[in-house]
Amino acid sequence: MRKCIDLESQPGFQSIYAPQMQQAIDRGLAGHSGTGVVDWGYEPVGPDTKPGRKAKTKPVGKLPPTPPVDPKVVNPVVTGSDTYFDYLFNTYGTPEMRALINKYPKVKITAFNGGGYFSPGEGQYGTVYTSKGLEGDVSTLFHEYGHALDNIIGIDLHKDNDSMGTSKFFIDEFVKDGTNMGMIIDDSIYWDYLSKNGINFPITTRRMFNLNKGLDRRDIERNMQPGDHWRIMEELLKITKEKARKVKNVKNPDPVKVKRAENDYKKMNALYDNHLKRIKAVRDIRKLVMASPLAKYQGDKAAIYRQRGAIGDIIDALTSGEIYDWEVVTKERIMLGGHGFGYYNMRKTSSGVNRNRSMDGSMFFRKAEIWAQFFQFLIHQDNTSANIMKKLMPNTDKKFQQLIKEAQTAKLQVAEAFNSPEFNPDLPILS
Repeated sequence: MRKCIDLESQPGFQSIYAPQMQQAIDRGLAGHSGTGVVDWGYEPVGPDTKPGRKAKTKPVGKLPPTPPVDPKVVNPVVTGSDTYFDYLFNTYGTPEMRALINKYPKVKITAFNGGGYFSPGEGQYGTVYTSKGLEGDVSTLFHEYGHALDNIIGIDLHKDNDSMGTSKFFIDEFVKDGTNMGMIIDDSIYWDYLSKNGINFPITTRRMFNLNKGLDRRDIERNMQPGDHWRIMEELLKITKEKARKVKNVKNPDPVKVKRAENDYKKMNALYDNHLKRIKAVRDIRKLVMASPLAKYQGDKAAIYRQRGAIGDIIDALTSGEIYDWEVVTKERIMLGGHGFGYYNMRKTSSGVNRNRSMDGSMFFRKAEIWAQFFQFLIHQDNTSANIMKKLMPNTDKKFQQLIKEAQTAKLQVAEAFNSPEFNPDLPILS
């Protein structure tokens, strides 16, 4: 039995990107510890998936004997952990990415039939937890090992002992692509207006939403439950429109107040329109993906269909979880997959807790997950998803390919071992 830990009392807790236990609590695993939080991964859309809920994954049952590594396989991976994972790498992975895996120290891979996650705080380079005997084994292993390489390459090549030290190099590129796609929008008027004016209104039939003026974005977001972001957006549009009307329709209106109110409404209306344009763009991406081979669900042993959930998670990361938030209010489902509420922002999860305590924490997960998704696409022998993302995010793809090339061609020195406990609770867990 693993001993439960109180993370609030752990050294360095205040600097944690995401409070470790919150994700476990959010998934209904109160009391889980030992390896930190279990983040079950992005949520690919399946037959019974609802927004913000995990798709049902049925166990395959008893696995047949794992075939030995084919001697004809180029650059065979021998993980040293489980011959089943060797089999997945050598059957569905590309020779080039197998060579990359072999070039760097291998991390321990542990079978974990509840999803998958990467724990960078276990050992020198981290530990991969991934499923065995489930229909998503291939995509889960490839994704989680993408996190591991992000960490390993950061340590050995970039000499960065902070977790996930490689993906930070393409933040500018995915922000640029996300902006060009309409996924990342300038919402400064939203937060500035709330900070300056506060807000008080019945956000649902059962709950009031009260914010005092003067709060910063962190304190505003931490009060938001799933769906609140979009409900507040609609309310702010009404408030600024009505205020602009009122200050103008008084006797002897103050020109300064009129101009200020009209400017606020103009900016809020533009932001609202940009949200709607973003929703349309997400719908278009969904159509693009579902018109590809990724739409196939049945009989897909290589779990290629699950990559549509990974593409959805990239959208979830770029939009900071705001499409899921919109889905809660409108009851319309357009997301292909994602991490759900509170993972890519500082708002509450569906269980009412806050995972992230800073904008940096939110960005940490955004860049790390986008990296792992791109690696998952690159290592898979099927290049459908890689080609889709190259079209949607050309700058990110180019920079990612450059970082992979650097990792492939680098002449490595033996990394100096650094002291690392069996488990470091100060490091965030990634799915």
